[in-house]
Amino acid sequence: LRDGTPFEFEKADVRDRHAVERIVSGGRFDAILHLAAQVAVTTSVTDPRLDFTVNALGTFNLLDAVRRFSPDTVLVFASTNKVYGKIESAGAELRGGRWAYVDRPSGITESEPLDFLSPYSCSKGAADQYVLDFARIYGIAATSFRQSCIYGPRQFGVEDQGLVAWFAIASLLERDITIFG
Repeated sequence: LRDGTPFEFEKADVRDRHAVERIVSGGRFDAILHLAAQVAVTTSVTDPRLDFTVNALGTFNLLDAVRRFSPDTVLVFASTNKVYGKIESAGAELRGGRWAYVDRPSGITESEPLDFLSPYSCSKGAADQYVLDFARIYGIAATSFRQSCIYGPRQFGVEDQGLVAWFAIASLLERDITIFG
Protein backbone atom coordinates (compact mmCIF):
# COMPACT_ATOMS: atom_id res chain seq x y z
CA LEU A 1 0.00 0.00 0.00
CA ARG A 2 2.98 2.29 0.43
CA ASP A 3 3.33 2.55 -3.36
CA GLY A 4 0.23 4.72 -3.49
CA THR A 5 -2.38 2.06 -4.21
CA PRO A 6 -5.70 3.66 -3.34
CA PHE A 7 -7.79 1.99 -0.67
CA GLU A 8 -10.49 2.83 1.84
CA PHE A 9 -10.40 1.69 5.45
CA GLU A 10 -13.46 1.66 7.68
CA LYS A 11 -13.31 0.68 11.31
CA ALA A 12 -16.52 -1.09 12.25
CA ASP A 13 -17.62 -4.20 14.10
CA VAL A 14 -18.70 -6.96 11.69
CA ARG A 15 -21.35 -7.96 14.25
CA ASP A 16 -23.07 -4.60 13.67
CA ARG A 17 -25.22 -5.39 10.63
CA HIS A 18 -26.32 -1.78 10.15
CA ALA A 19 -22.74 -0.46 10.16
CA VAL A 20 -21.69 -3.14 7.68
CA GLU A 21 -24.64 -2.36 5.41
CA ARG A 22 -23.93 1.39 5.61
CA ILE A 23 -20.32 0.90 4.59
CA VAL A 24 -20.93 -1.61 1.80
CA SER A 25 -23.92 0.26 0.36
CA GLY A 26 -22.10 3.59 0.50
CA GLY A 27 -19.24 2.84 -1.85
CA ARG A 28 -17.95 1.05 -4.89
CA PHE A 29 -15.29 -1.48 -3.90
CA ASP A 30 -13.06 -3.57 -6.13
CA ALA A 31 -12.34 -5.90 -3.22
CA ILE A 32 -13.07 -6.40 0.44
CA LEU A 33 -10.51 -8.25 2.54
CA HIS A 34 -12.39 -9.83 5.42
CA LEU A 35 -9.74 -10.20 8.12
CA ALA A 36 -11.92 -9.57 11.18
CA ALA A 37 -12.03 -12.49 13.60
CA GLN A 38 -11.98 -13.82 17.10
CA VAL A 39 -8.71 -15.72 16.71
CA ALA A 40 -8.05 -17.79 19.81
CA VAL A 41 -9.22 -21.35 20.42
CA THR A 42 -9.08 -20.86 24.20
CA THR A 43 -11.29 -17.76 23.93
CA SER A 44 -13.77 -19.76 21.84
CA VAL A 45 -14.01 -22.35 24.60
CA THR A 46 -14.39 -19.70 27.32
CA ASP A 47 -16.88 -17.57 25.39
CA PRO A 48 -18.36 -19.52 22.45
CA ARG A 49 -21.13 -16.96 21.89
CA LEU A 50 -18.60 -14.16 21.28
CA ASP A 51 -16.66 -16.49 19.00
CA PHE A 52 -19.79 -17.36 17.00
CA THR A 53 -21.05 -13.80 16.67
CA VAL A 54 -17.70 -12.45 15.47
CA ASN A 55 -16.66 -15.29 13.16
CA ALA A 56 -19.90 -16.76 11.79
CA LEU A 57 -22.49 -13.99 12.17
CA GLY A 58 -19.99 -11.23 11.32
CA THR A 59 -19.04 -13.02 8.12
CA PHE A 60 -22.71 -13.55 7.26
CA ASN A 61 -23.40 -9.83 7.79
CA LEU A 62 -20.60 -8.90 5.40
CA LEU A 63 -21.57 -11.48 2.77
CA ASP A 64 -25.22 -10.46 2.85
CA ALA A 65 -24.32 -6.78 2.48
CA VAL A 66 -22.06 -7.55 -0.48
CA ARG A 67 -24.80 -9.69 -2.06
CA ARG A 68 -27.41 -6.96 -1.70
CA PHE A 69 -25.45 -3.76 -2.22
CA SER A 70 -22.19 -4.50 -4.05
CA PRO A 71 -22.43 -7.84 -5.89
CA ASP A 72 -19.48 -7.08 -8.19
CA THR A 73 -17.07 -6.67 -5.26
CA VAL A 74 -14.52 -9.44 -4.75
CA LEU A 75 -14.61 -10.71 -1.16
CA VAL A 76 -11.58 -12.52 0.27
CA PHE A 77 -12.16 -14.28 3.60
CA ALA A 78 -9.34 -15.25 5.96
CA SER A 79 -10.36 -18.66 7.25
CA THR A 80 -8.13 -21.17 9.07
CA ASN A 81 -6.64 -24.61 8.67
CA LYS A 82 -8.36 -25.45 11.97
CA VAL A 83 -11.44 -26.38 9.92
CA TYR A 84 -9.61 -29.64 9.03
CA GLY A 85 -9.23 -30.84 12.62
CA LYS A 86 -6.46 -33.33 13.41
CA ILE A 87 -6.26 -34.77 9.86
CA GLU A 88 -5.57 -38.19 11.33
CA SER A 89 -5.58 -39.82 7.88
CA ALA A 90 -2.45 -37.85 6.94
CA GLY A 91 0.42 -39.79 8.47
CA ALA A 92 3.64 -37.91 9.13
CA GLU A 93 7.24 -39.00 9.40
CA LEU A 94 10.55 -37.39 10.26
CA ARG A 95 12.62 -36.72 7.12
CA GLY A 96 15.96 -34.94 7.33
CA GLY A 97 15.11 -33.38 10.69
CA ARG A 98 11.65 -32.12 9.57
CA TRP A 99 8.19 -33.60 9.75
CA ALA A 100 6.55 -34.34 6.39
CA TYR A 101 3.34 -36.03 5.31
CA VAL A 102 3.87 -39.63 4.27
CA ASP A 103 1.54 -39.63 1.25
CA ARG A 104 0.83 -35.93 0.63
CA PRO A 105 3.92 -34.32 -0.86
CA SER A 106 2.03 -31.09 -1.62
CA GLY A 107 0.44 -30.86 1.82
CA ILE A 108 -3.25 -30.73 2.65
CA THR A 109 -5.64 -29.85 -0.18
CA GLU A 110 -9.05 -28.20 -0.07
CA SER A 111 -10.66 -31.58 -0.73
CA GLU A 112 -9.72 -32.69 2.80
CA PRO A 113 -12.86 -33.40 4.84
CA LEU A 114 -13.72 -30.76 7.42
CA ASP A 115 -13.58 -31.83 11.06
CA PHE A 116 -14.38 -29.18 13.66
CA LEU A 117 -12.78 -29.77 17.07
CA SER A 118 -13.55 -26.53 18.93
CA PRO A 119 -16.03 -23.67 18.90
CA TYR A 120 -13.35 -21.69 17.00
CA SER A 121 -13.04 -24.22 14.17
CA CYS A 122 -16.83 -24.55 14.07
CA SER A 123 -17.45 -20.80 13.80
CA LYS A 124 -14.71 -20.32 11.21
CA GLY A 125 -15.93 -23.40 9.33
CA ALA A 126 -19.50 -22.07 9.27
CA ALA A 127 -18.21 -18.73 7.95
CA ASP A 128 -16.01 -20.51 5.41
CA GLN A 129 -18.99 -22.51 4.12
CA TYR A 130 -21.16 -19.39 3.90
CA VAL A 131 -18.47 -17.72 1.77
CA LEU A 132 -18.36 -20.68 -0.61
CA ASP A 133 -22.16 -21.01 -0.75
CA PHE A 134 -22.76 -17.28 -1.34
CA ALA A 135 -20.27 -17.44 -4.21
CA ARG A 136 -22.03 -20.45 -5.71
CA ILE A 137 -25.66 -19.47 -5.07
CA TYR A 138 -25.56 -15.70 -5.56
CA GLY A 139 -22.68 -15.49 -8.02
CA ILE A 140 -20.60 -13.10 -5.95
CA ALA A 141 -16.83 -13.31 -6.38
CA ALA A 142 -15.87 -14.66 -2.97
CA THR A 143 -13.19 -17.03 -1.81
CA SER A 144 -11.86 -18.43 1.42
CA PHE A 145 -8.20 -18.91 2.36
CA ARG A 146 -7.60 -21.65 4.94
CA GLN A 147 -4.38 -20.32 6.37
CA SER A 148 -2.04 -21.54 9.08
CA CYS A 149 0.41 -19.84 11.44
CA ILE A 150 -0.12 -16.28 10.26
CA TYR A 151 2.05 -13.77 12.05
CA GLY A 152 2.58 -10.05 12.17
CA PRO A 153 3.24 -7.04 14.38
CA ARG A 154 -0.20 -6.94 16.05
CA GLN A 155 -0.31 -10.47 17.41
CA PHE A 156 -1.03 -11.02 21.07
CA GLY A 157 1.64 -13.71 21.46
CA VAL A 158 -0.42 -16.01 23.67
CA GLU A 159 -0.23 -19.80 23.82
CA ASP A 160 -2.85 -20.68 21.25
CA GLN A 161 -2.44 -17.97 18.63
CA GLY A 162 0.44 -15.92 17.36
CA LEU A 163 2.97 -18.72 17.70
CA VAL A 164 5.78 -16.83 15.98
CA ALA A 165 5.16 -13.87 18.29
CA TRP A 166 4.89 -16.25 21.28
CA PHE A 167 8.29 -17.78 20.59
CA ALA A 168 9.89 -14.39 19.92
CA ILE A 169 8.53 -12.92 23.15
CA ALA A 170 9.58 -15.99 25.15
CA SER A 171 13.11 -15.87 23.75
CA LEU A 172 13.44 -12.13 24.43
CA LEU A 173 12.32 -12.62 28.02
CA GLU A 174 14.53 -15.71 28.32
CA ARG A 175 11.68 -17.74 29.76
CA ASP A 176 10.81 -21.38 29.37
CA ILE A 177 8.42 -22.32 26.57
CA THR A 178 5.61 -24.81 27.20
CA ILE A 179 4.44 -26.72 24.14
CA PHE A 180 0.78 -27.74 24.23
CA GLY A 181 -0.38 -30.77 22.26
